[in-house]
Amino acid sequence: MTLLFTNEESLWGRISIEQTSIKKINVAQSRYIYKDGQTSFPRPTVGISENGPYDYNTSNNSLKRPFQAIKILPFVPVGTNNVYENLTKLLEYLISGYYEERKGPYGKSYDIVFGGLKKEFRLTDILIDNYVEYSPGRLSETLDKTDFNVEELRKQKIIPIAIVGGTSHKSYRNDREIYLEVKREFIKRDIPSQFASWYEPEGSNKLGILPATQNGASFGYTLWNFAISIYGKCGGIPWTILQSKNSRGDALVDLTLGMRFSYDHKEAGEGYYIGQATVFDHYGKCIASFTSDMFSIPFHQFKSEGMVVPTNIMNSIVRNSIRITKEHPTVSGLYSKKESLSLAIHRQSLFHNEEIIGIESAISEQKDYSSIRYGLIGISPEPYVMIVPEKTGNQVGECVILSKNTALAYTTRPMIGQPIAYPILIMAQNLGNKENPFSDMSEVCQHVIDLTGLHWQTANSNTVQMPATLQFAAEISKNQSRGIYPTQNSWLKSTNWFL
Repeated sequence: MTLLFTNEESLWGRISIEQTSIKKINVAQSRYIYKDGQTSFPRPTVGISENGPYDYNTSNNSLKRPFQAIKILPFVPVGTNNVYENLTKLLEYLISGYYEERKGPYGKSYDIVFGGLKKEFRLTDILIDNYVEYSPGRLSETLDKTDFNVEELRKQKIIPIAIVGGTSHKSYRNDREIYLEVKREFIKRDIPSQFASWYEPEGSNKLGILPATQNGASFGYTLWNFAISIYGKCGGIPWTILQSKNSRGDALVDLTLGMRFSYDHKEAGEGYYIGQATVFDHYGKCIASFTSDMFSIPFHQFKSEGMVVPTNIMNSIVRNSIRITKEHPTVSGLYSKKESLSLAIHRQSLFHNEEIIGIESAISEQKDYSSIRYGLIGISPEPYVMIVPEKTGNQVGECVILSKNTALAYTTRPMIGQPIAYPILIMAQNLGNKENPFSDMSEVCQHVIDLTGLHWQTANSNTVQMPATLQFAAEISKNQSRGIYPTQNSWLKSTNWFL
């Protein structure tokens, strides 16, 4: 095993590597849970098909899903027959299922069956409303004229979700506003939405799920991904993860906070930013998110020191994240009864001294617990140090300890044609301090890898590099920077509206 340094000039290049500490360890992959008492951990397509989603099976009343049916509100742009025809086909697959198992390259089949939303997710019904045509750029006018009886449907335990065909793709800048308009206008009306793309970039093949309905190889996986996203946006919990325990048999942490920061605007000599935190409970559910006040950083400071979050902002994020958890209707009873609390705080950077002061002051202000233990965990998806392996390939859960508080961890499998996946770099900054709930880097690595399985975005396991804490916070921050965010008391805040 050889270490290769790739970016020693980054902030992460300040990490010291202790040659005597370097060793390779293996921790468990994310273990997906679909029902209480589960002893095997299949991938989502198998686990959901055999058992149904977690919130359908659980005996925990606070985690049971609050709905029984879904009503699809289909929208298509005016004058786009190809979008209409293929959206119709897509909805047929969602209702009746997909059993074609199409052939991929070289005549091999990598496809999979999808039994339909009702069957796979154990719903009582899937309803479809009449199609509505809209003109891109004028969607709000159409929605203002349409009454979906949203509140009445929810009282009947039916969740309405808009499935909107459109001629853009979120990964392309050209025509992206078509996609953003859909997200923005429906979220204003407290309705979740799922975009179904038909995009034809110049000089390239058609992109999106709608062209794939015709002849896309492995379309069953595409359909599963689409369905999982729909279920999460309706407020469902497709699966949770088995929470790893420490040497005493306790859950490693009670709560995990993930922080990301988005650029808002600039003025002379300064950039303005907003922070976003997600809070995960020990069941593995994202129970809350919190948005910080706007703050500024001088350009010269940002260039030399990176993103240094002001002490008062960091205090506010941690303090309010704990407050929101204590007030949350599904978990408040659980955490109000605890004498002590353990936290893990994730950030896609190292924690600066000013930020640590803010975190410590927020924790010292808490009077409901006799003690609060916390671990500061910086996580980078672009490590400045890589491993040159003795052979190609890697297993998810492989970790290389670089020092007493730093490790590389493989959270994904190699892409087809690639010899090895990119690991993430993990640094537990206050590991070894008495207030840290983790005893060593193996527990820290296990905790982070556990949370990579909570993405609720794909039916394939071990394909998401970062833990859900940072993945979700990044998506919320990105949407917020584009003016897409639920209102203060919106029902959507209890869903994965941002995916």
